Amino acid sequence: MNEKEIDRIIDQALQEDVEVPKGFADRLEHTIENEAVRIPKFKTKHRHMWLWIATTAAVIAFCFYSFLPTSKQTESILLADTYTNPQDAERVARKAFISLSTNLNKGLDQIKMAEDEFKQAHKIFNKNLKHIKQ
Repeated sequence: MNEKEIDRIIDQALQEDVEVPKGFADRLEHTIENEAVRIPKFKTKHRHMWLWIATTAAVIAFCFYSFLPTSKQTESILLADTYTNPQDAERVARKAFISLSTNLNKGLDQIKMAEDEFKQAHKIFNKNLKHIKQ
């Protein structure tokens, strides 16, 4: 659909008079009240109990894991250099930066397309809003 066809359809819809059936507002109000009564409410007493249980479990887990010994070997593995050859490290870093740049450009292109579509929709919305205000 092009923009002119969309405008034509919206203009046609704005010209039609839609009648609301009698008693519709009463039926809608009655349905909303029934749904509000039907939805169960979470009691605050139970919520406090579950909050207390979760807090206690978190404190126990923290105390248990805080006293476990940490090994010195894992620290040395984490701090070890990944590449000993600087040329290999540079080659891998270049590949990573090229991949990052390519994916970032794809994302920026998609954002630009979405922004253009949003501007068109905003223009149509403002145009039709002027028709409604008149």
